[in-house]
Amino acid sequence: MFLHSFHVSPKTVDRLIWVLAGLVLVGLISFGAYYYRDRYYRRGPSLVDVETAHLEALIRQNPADALLRVEVAKRYLARDMLDAAIQQANEALKINPSMEEAYLVLGDAYRLQGDLDAALAQYQKVVTLNEDNEFAAINPNLETAYYEIGEIHLGRGELEQARDAFLAALKIERTDADALLGLGITYQRLGEHEKALDTFHRAVRLVPKFPEVYEAMRASYEALQEPAGVRYTEGMLYYAQGMPEKALPVLEEGIRMNPDFIELYFGLGLVHEALGNTEAAIEALNRYLEVHPDDVAAQFAIHRLTGVPPTATVPGQRGAK
Repeated sequence: MFLHSFHVSPKTVDRLIWVLAGLVLVGLISFGAYYYRDRYYRRGPSLVDVETAHLEALIRQNPADALLRVEVAKRYLARDMLDAAIQQANEALKINPSMEEAYLVLGDAYRLQGDLDAALAQYQKVVTLNEDNEFAAINPNLETAYYEIGEIHLGRGELEQARDAFLAALKIERTDADALLGLGITYQRLGEHEKALDTFHRAVRLVPKFPEVYEAMRASYEALQEPAGVRYTEGMLYYAQGMPEKALPVLEEGIRMNPDFIELYFGLGLVHEALGNTEAAIEALNRYLEVHPDDVAAQFAIHRLTGVPPTATVPGQRGAK
């Protein structure tokens, strides 16, 4: 038996190399397409979908459960399925006409649809339901209704109505930083800049990193021609945006402009704390506490830095919405 030599020309070898390279490339592309499809298109339903489907199944089993219908309506609202949210909220109200959360869902849905008159009517129904409620002063649903009423009136330029609604919300929950922002802007547009600034400062004591408040605050300091106040808001806006290194020189410039502008020292303390400058932070905060010894936010900042317990009691805080 004889073995014959097998000769392959260089041209044929080149062709085979290109064919193999092409097959590898096609394989890589196919794998990439499969991975992408598997990663992004073959996922199961989202957690919200699963939760909503579960609640819908419960409703089919318990169609007279108004609370379940409101919960499903909230899930629809979160997914911008506004008509479905409205339908479920109305079904809940057929079962229980006094269900405040159903009116809040309807108000939110109509507001998102742009029907502000209908939204106001729904929020107002929560107010009406609480006219003879002995626990109205601690009702979070009523506080939410007043806040939303204030936002709508503020957006329409109906400033007196907005002011009254925000004040009513804050009477129930005085640590609602969003309501404080709305009230401050309302005072500002009424030309009452001192009241606006007092309200804004209350808001940032609750939520120190609240950029919208500092932006609004700046306009009032500009209106009052207080350059150190403008520097304070500029520096604190950097701080709220996570840039304490940019905030520091701006606040220091404000102190050079007006060493008696006490808010600058509170801001400086927070900025030094963020930068890890513990001693400088304590010094600035103590300077602020010389003028405002009962300021709970400053006391807690000192507590964070030194471990010394604050001397006052801080109320419960509610963050920005």
